[in-house]
Amino acid sequence: MRTIALTRKKSFYEGIVLDLLSKMERGSLNLALPSGESFLLGDQQGISASIAIKDPEFFKRCVLYGDIGFGEAYVDGLWDTDNITQVIKWFLLNINNAPGISGSTVKSLALNLLKLFNKASHWKRANTLSGSRR
Repeated sequence: MRTIALTRKKSFYEGIVLDLLSKMERGSLNLALPSGESFLLGDQQGISASIAIKDPEFFKRCVLYGDIGFGEAYVDGLWDTDNITQVIKWFLLNINNAPGISGSTVKSLALNLLKLFNKASHWKRANTLSGSRR
């Protein structure tokens, strides 16, 4: 496992995502952050993928919404890649070390608590016309 050392302070959500990505040891992922920093993760054998994160909102979406948030962040332009197929293959290769991905057997208490908090805030909203606008 490789620890990602940044030259600046990470946001709460960024820290969680980077910690989880650093545990995915198979293949290689070239990760470019909005700050301009970049990292090469994995054992550099087999599948190679690259992700350029364009907006820090990406990290929050991934933590709160898991793989759905990751996909929606791509559609919304919060991150980009030169080969989406390779990115998906890389995540599937590392699914056993990826608690935020559907189908993973690994669970993360922190991620589960954050997702529960997010769901509770949605349940709290009134099922009215004004509540639907929030």
